[in-house]
Amino acid sequence: MLVFEFSVALFILLDYPETVSPEGLLAVDAYRKVLDLPNIFKVKFITPRKYLQAPLDKPLKFALWVRSHTTIGDDKHLHHCVAAFISDVAPVGTPIVAHAGNGFRLGMAASLDHSMWIHHPDFRIDNDWLLYETESTVAAGGRALIHGKMWSRDGRLILSTAQEIVVRAEK
Repeated sequence: MLVFEFSVALFILLDYPETVSPEGLLAVDAYRKVLDLPNIFKVKFITPRKYLQAPLDKPLKFALWVRSHTTIGDDKHLHHCVAAFISDVAPVGTPIVAHAGNGFRLGMAASLDHSMWIHHPDFRIDNDWLLYETESTVAAGGRALIHGKMWSRDGRLILSTAQEIVVRAEK
């Protein structure tokens, strides 16, 4: 069994992003039906229309609130695994959504690699919303690089991610 020990040696505090609360947003059940996604998470996109009209000459940013539909329990490793799943699936849409607003039709997308760094291991994904921000700074050659930050509602940066995806247009 792999066990991580955390001690405080250095500490940098990033500013929590300005955003709307999840209570003020619509759920994405309609998207889930279209994409045939399992209904295991509650997801709320922050200003989805903004992403469809994003300029393609700037880094593409995306943000959503997410939480589990069910209670997961007290095993923190299970919470980490659920966060890893979300952080592998959610960023794929970051470069795709903006391009869809410009006529791009997705044929397929897949994660090539995914890394996650947990900064505060005591988070729970089942008792409150987590804010997940992603940014794609480069998309070229059928691939895109995406960085992410997942925040607790009290403003702690709980984990960071990096992911490379392969993307193909519909034929």
